[in-house]
Parts: sequence; structure tokens; C-alpha cells
Amino acid sequence: MSTEIVNVNTKWLKWARTSVKYEKDDVASKLNVNPEKITEWEETGELTHDELIALSDVYEVSPYTFFDGNDPVYDKEIPDFRTINSEKIKLTPEIMFELRRAKENRETLLNFEEDFDDFEFPLFSSYTLDSNNPLIVAKNIRNLLEMSRSNSHRKLDYWINLIESLGILVFEFYNIEPEQLRGYALYYDKLPIIGINHKESTNAKKFTLFHELAHLIMKKDGISNINEYTIINNDEAYCNKVAAEVLVPNKLFKNYIRDNSSYKKFRVEDIKGLSKIFNVSRQVIVRRALDLGFISRVDYNNRIKEFNEYINPPKKNNSNKNVNSKLQPKKDNKSKDSDKGLHNKAKIALRKNGNYFTSLLIKAYEEDLITDIDMALELKVSLEVMSKIISIMEKEDLYAFS
Repeated sequence: MSTEIVNVNTKWLKWARTSVKYEKDDVASKLNVNPEKITEWEETGELTHDELIALSDVYEVSPYTFFDGNDPVYDKEIPDFRTINSEKIKLTPEIMFELRRAKENRETLLNFEEDFDDFEFPLFSSYTLDSNNPLIVAKNIRNLLEMSRSNSHRKLDYWINLIESLGILVFEFYNIEPEQLRGYALYYDKLPIIGINHKESTNAKKFTLFHELAHLIMKKDGISNINEYTIINNDEAYCNKVAAEVLVPNKLFKNYIRDNSSYKKFRVEDIKGLSKIFNVSRQVIVRRALDLGFISRVDYNNRIKEFNEYINPPKKNNSNKNVNSKLQPKKDNKSKDSDKGLHNKAKIALRKNGNYFTSLLIKAYEEDLITDIDMALELKVSLEVMSKIISIMEKEDLYAFS
């Protein structure tokens, strides 16, 4: 234990806490100290070496950050569209850490472009998809990605890979509940970013993916939970319309209902069936029916409890499953279990970092521009998991630069 007193830049101490929306009480609780101690550190800049290390762990920054003689630069505030019952939701440190991680990944690639001739990234703004009409934007997206009824059954990964091919970084995050955050979009002319919540269903993630793409086409940042049918914000309403039209085009939907009149009542079983037919979430079907007048606003309001219970069913209790799994005999084949564990960790790392970002790191590694340790640190995995990631990408031909 080191009790040596060090002097740091108080502005960076405040930045490290406030930039990730930590309250002093939150930090004090994590460090098992009084909140007054946090105030004292931020006012005097005097604390022990061990306290500094503990603070850097909580804020997830290098201890050297606090010795910077320059003033910190605060990122611009990202428009926050998240609400519950029309009330704004408080930003959490988990969300801020996720946004920081995404930005850091982007900076890593930009550094490659600056330092190495083999790296050059396209300008996303070169895609002329913008329009004031969400139906036209959706049509342009479908044309660009060659979407059709015949390929609508494709898995989410297929559409993510296509969107990444436009020079967009797509990341999945795991530690935030969908009610808090379903997705985010960070616009840049080069290497813009989309984040989607892994805890969502596959079809819900698909909607989020195209919702956030619409944000980028508008050249606007945004973080949202996209769970309101009566959205007040015009940008969010616009992005919802684009995503819904991309996944279930008006004309196609109308024609299908016309030719299959049994679905016109939009009962629970109708919504379930249409969800499977169009490979989208039940939310999208209800939204389409409402937007196109198949369900009146009065009917929707009268049935809102029914819709909410069916569209957002309560989470299943897996306690029995967990108990039963503990009672199962342990497998003898440890090597097989170990390989499966590595494979799962590698797949999670791929989703978190995206195929585009990961494949470019591999490119830098294979060209001896970075070491295996550098790559593992960037992906936040062990060397063993990193090797499994490379194996998976080779097997599934996921390289963005191939």
C-alpha cells in the first residue's frame, strides 16, 4: 500500500467524474469513502497514490490523465431522445462508458489512417441518400443494400455487414437494459457509428439498426430507446418512419393485407403472423398498421394495454432452469467445453467490436503494424480469445478488407 501524496490537476479529476455522469455519492460508495472526500480531492488535487489508482479504475482512464497540464475538453452533448411515459430518463455512467468506448475505437482506426498508407476510409457523406421524405430515404436505402422480399429472411448479421461496408462502425453493447437504451448514432463524415443493444430480440435489433442509420443519413447524433408510439420529437419520428418503411414498405404491406383480408382486424394472432411473414418485430407491425390507418388512433388507445402486454411480454423466470442445470452431471470432456467457452467469448467480442473494426485490427496485425498484444488490448480480450476471433473470421469470411 502506498500512502505517498501526489498532486494532480483538479480539472481532470472533475472531468473524469462528470464526463461519465457519476455523482460524488456514486464514486464515494464505490471507493468506500465519504462523499466529502471526493469534494476534497477535486478542490485540492491532493490524494494518495493508491487513491489515485482506485479513482482511475472507477473512471476507466489512465492515472497519467490526472497529471495533464492542459485543460480537459468536454465532448459536445449528444441529443438524448430517451423517455418513459414522456419523461426524460437520466443518463447513466454505463451509457457514457459505452459511448466513450465507441469513440475510442473510431479514434484507433483514424490513427491507422494517419500513420499507415494502407488505411483509407470512405466518406459516408458521399452517399446521396438524404431527403425530407422518409419514404424516399427508405427506398434509397433498400436500393443501396439491394433489399427485396426474397432476401428479407436474411439474418441480422447480413444487414450489419452490408451497412458496415458503407464505412459505418456497428457495435453491440451488453450491459444496458433496453428500457434505458436501445441504440445510438454518432455522426461523422468518416467512420460514423451505430450502437445497438444485444439484449433486444433479433427483429428489434434490426429495427434499431435502420433507425440509427436514418440518424446518420440526417447527419445527426442521437441516443434513444425507441419504445414510444407517440413520439413528440420530430427527428425520432422521422427515423422511425424510415426504419419501418425499410423493413415493411407501405405498398408491400397494403397489398398483402388487401390480398389476405383475414389479417385486417389486427388481432393478437394477426400481429404474430405478420411479424413472422415480414421478419420484423411485433412493434413494427403495430406501427405499420397505425401509420397506414388500418388501426385508428382511438382503437389503438383502447387496445393499448393489450398491445403492450403482447408486444412487450414480461421476462420469463429462468430460476428453475438454472436450478436444473446445476443438478446436471458435469461433462468429462474439458477440452471440448473449453473450446466452446473460447468460441462464445470470441463471438461476444466480435459483436461488441463489430466485424469492420475487428477485421481492420487484424489487417494491421498481419501487416506487422501492431503486435498481438496491441490487438488483444484494443479488443479487450486475452491472446487466446483473439486467436479464436481470427479463426472465426477466416472461417466465415468476415474480413472487411478482403
